[in-house]
This record gives sequence, C-alpha cells and structure tokens, in this order.
Amino acid sequence: MLVNYIMCMSRTVYWFNPLVWYFLREMKTEMEISCDYAVLKTLDKESHLKYGEVILRFASLSQRTSSLLAASEISSSYKHIKRRIVKIANFQIEPPLLKIKSALVFIIVLAIILISIPSLSVLAVNKEIHSFSNTNLVNKDYSSIFDEFSGSFVLYDSKIKKYTIHNTEESTTRFAPASTYKIFSALFALESGIITRYNSQMPWDETLHPYEEWNQDQDLFSAMGNSVTWYFQNLDQQMGKKKLQNYYEQINYGNGDLSGNITNYWIDESLKISPVEQVDLLKKFYDNEFAFEQANIQTVKDSLFIEESNGKLLSGKTGTIDVNGEFIEGWFVGYVETIDNTFFFAVHIQGDKQAGGSSAAKIALSILEKEGIY
Repeated sequence: MLVNYIMCMSRTVYWFNPLVWYFLREMKTEMEISCDYAVLKTLDKESHLKYGEVILRFASLSQRTSSLLAASEISSSYKHIKRRIVKIANFQIEPPLLKIKSALVFIIVLAIILISIPSLSVLAVNKEIHSFSNTNLVNKDYSSIFDEFSGSFVLYDSKIKKYTIHNTEESTTRFAPASTYKIFSALFALESGIITRYNSQMPWDETLHPYEEWNQDQDLFSAMGNSVTWYFQNLDQQMGKKKLQNYYEQINYGNGDLSGNITNYWIDESLKISPVEQVDLLKKFYDNEFAFEQANIQTVKDSLFIEESNGKLLSGKTGTIDVNGEFIEGWFVGYVETIDNTFFFAVHIQGDKQAGGSSAAKIALSILEKEGIY
C-alpha cells in the first residue's frame, strides 16, 4: 500500500515525464506478479494451473462490464497479462538473486523520478509575464482589503493617463480569463452577424445546470448578466475556432492561444491574460480602437452595465475558476463613468476557496470607494 501511495504521488507530480509513466506501469505489473507469487506459495502445483485459468478467463471476457474487472488489473494490456501467465506457469520459490534484482529495479525507478525534479522546477516557474513599461504609474498597497486572498489590482485614470497598481508581479502575470472573456465573445458574435442587439434569443436545451438562472431561454443581456456559460459556448461554436482565432489576434488578446477545446479554452489554461492587459483592452474596447461597428460596441457596453450611484455608472464582468466546487480564482474587470472621466479597473484573486468573481468584485468596489471613485 505504501508503494501504491508513492506511485500515485509520482504520477501526479511528474505527469509530464513519459519515462516515469513507463516505469510506473512496469512497477504496477511487477506488483501484480508479486501478488500472484504470494498466492501460488500457498497452493499445490495442480492449483497453480487453475489459478492461471481464472486469470485467462477474466482476460478473455468479451464484455468488460463486470464490477470485478473494474476493480482488478485484468483490464490492463494482454502483454502484461501474458507476463503474469508465464510467471505462473514457470513458478518456483524465489531465489535470493531475484530479490536483489527487484531491489535494484526499484532503486533505478526511484533515481529516474528524482532526476526529473529539475524538469518539474522549470515547469513550476514557467509563468507567462506581460511586458509592461509604462512609467506614469503609482504603486499602492491594498493588502488589508485583499484579506486572505493573494491578488492584484490595476486602475487606469483616463483623464490623467495614470495607472495605480497593487502587486506589480501578479498584475503582469497572465491567468486564464474565465468568464471575463465573454465581453469579447459577445462582441465577436455581433460583428459576425450571429446575433444582433434585437435578435439574440437562444433556446435552452433543457440540460440542467447548477444555477437556476441558466435553466431557461437566454438573450445577450440575460446571458451576460447571469454569466450563462452555455450561451457563449454556443456563440463560439457557431463562429468556429478559426474565425475566433482571427478576432483574438486582431485585438491582441493576452497570449492569443486558442489551442484548447473550443468549449473551455478560456478556463483550461491555454488562453491567458494579465490584469494590466485586461485594463488596456477594456480601454481600447470602450474607445472602439479596433474599428468595430459602433452599434455593436454600444450593445456590449449596455450588456455590461451594472448600476448607477450618485451620477456615476458602473459596468463590469466577473469570472470564476471552479475546481471541484471550490472557487480558486476570481476576476472582476470593468469601468466607472463619471461626468468628465472614465476609470478602468481589473482585480484578480487566488485562494483555496471562495476566491470567486463575487469576492473579486467586493475587493474592487472597496478599493474604488477608498479612492473616492465609486
């Protein structure tokens, strides 16, 4: 059991190393042979053959639906089963030399795993960093507002063209955008004519989703307000990956990597963007520097509107990375419009749980209030 735990941990940590996978598979077969050996030592020679027949009968089943098969190693390759049968047919009490050989094999495998540590270290520090060299910025510490979360905050004041940044390192590190990508998914769909402002209705296919608001027909405004993932997945699929890729390259979105599946490229760590880039893209979107149809820009703006307070307008979009029901990353990006200025902002947070979009939004609003912006 201890070896099983070690193997499971090794497979998890060194998932990228094919040699480790190969040797772990070989070790698994050797463990099965060891179990066979333990059984055969308790049986007479005639029973050895019956034991081998049982394994062969399991292996030759045409329908592999038995719960016994699911819990056994009989479902592994025939090559490995053959090795077990040969060992059973040629069974003899283990000589001391074989024990030494087994120990050497284990030591070799362990050495290979340990040698792989430098490779793992390289992957662990391989963060995507966005080069940011603007000198008109001020660094501020909002750690008390972030509380138990690690994260970053970026604010851009359009009037004086100045950035305010909390945690420069994380502000320039690229992360999966989560649902914040839906701002541009909507814009691309409008530009492509897949939907229009007054014709964006999409029927619910009656697949049950975890949020009640998702289990009904949607239009662009309800889908954006409730972050209805299936709606935007449908838009992306209608557009196709090639056309999407062209749009993302046109606006220079983060790393522009759409190598992931079209249904989840925005959360599977292929497409990434930094908080600084989120703010810069929002500004370019707001000013329509991409030369899209102005009506389409305005439609998306209207779908992002959240509320008005004291003559100031708040618009934005949250995003959450959910792993096994725990919110481990959260975004809130948007802008505040005043009578004579527009402030663009982005908050990204990370944590063990509850680090979702709603937590990011609370942090953003606390900072905006602290700065007297909203």
